Amino acid sequence: MARKRHLEDLDDTIDLDGVLRKDEQEIRRDNVLKNRRKRKLRRKRLKRFSIVILIVVIIGYMVSDFSNIRVMKVNNNVIYTQQEILKKANLSYDSKMIMHPGMWIEHKLKEDEFIDDVSVSKNYLTGAIYIDVTEAKVIGHYEEDGKSYVLLANGKSVEMKDNQLALISSPYIKDLNKTQRADLANMLAQIDAENLALISEIRYYKTSYDDNMLELVMSDGHIVRSSYDGLALLKNYRKILEGLNDKLRCINIQESSNSVFTSNCD
Repeated sequence: MARKRHLEDLDDTIDLDGVLRKDEQEIRRDNVLKNRRKRKLRRKRLKRFSIVILIVVIIGYMVSDFSNIRVMKVNNNVIYTQQEILKKANLSYDSKMIMHPGMWIEHKLKEDEFIDDVSVSKNYLTGAIYIDVTEAKVIGHYEEDGKSYVLLANGKSVEMKDNQLALISSPYIKDLNKTQRADLANMLAQIDAENLALISEIRYYKTSYDDNMLELVMSDGHIVRSSYDGLALLKNYRKILEGLNDKLRCINIQESSNSVFTSNCD
């Protein structure tokens, strides 16, 4: 009997310990959950505080002169002046840097027929905007129906405006029709700017064996006569001059034999 009571007391003791352990586990779990909620609440408060600080900083930056455009520089422009480029991009020194995304500036400028490509870079610390433009290659200019046009390397003709005086320095094209101008643009597009600048005038020319040739008046006094395909040899114009007779001013290009010879101009 005594042994039985002892076993019952032992069982009661074991059950009590289990209850205590269970209570301790629940307390620990509650503490863990409370700590998690506290950390989550702190993170939310910190996030809200950070957002408020960010908004304050942005507003402060926007209303300060520090956000203004303070430096603007355009590179590689010839057809347009820097002021004309900036006007096309709607940029001014009282504008805010953040209000003029680089991609939007590039898009605006590329809409112009004389601009092939644009690259914009910014420095927000100095308030600087740098614009690098790649202008369309100009082959020459001509007159038709009382208007002046510019012939581009892509074969397109664009009416010339009064303020585009820089284009007058390009070769003057005379007596060529639309198809001939397109062929001319296709060939001279391969010629570098240095050699292209040596051409003063391009005009129609014909011989007994070819009624669709060109005569180019060069700035050095020479006259070059060639078919359209022969114009490719102008890439080496200065080297061509080295082996020719200085007293004969006409340079004849024969693309069939890839040769050049001089003659009297008649």
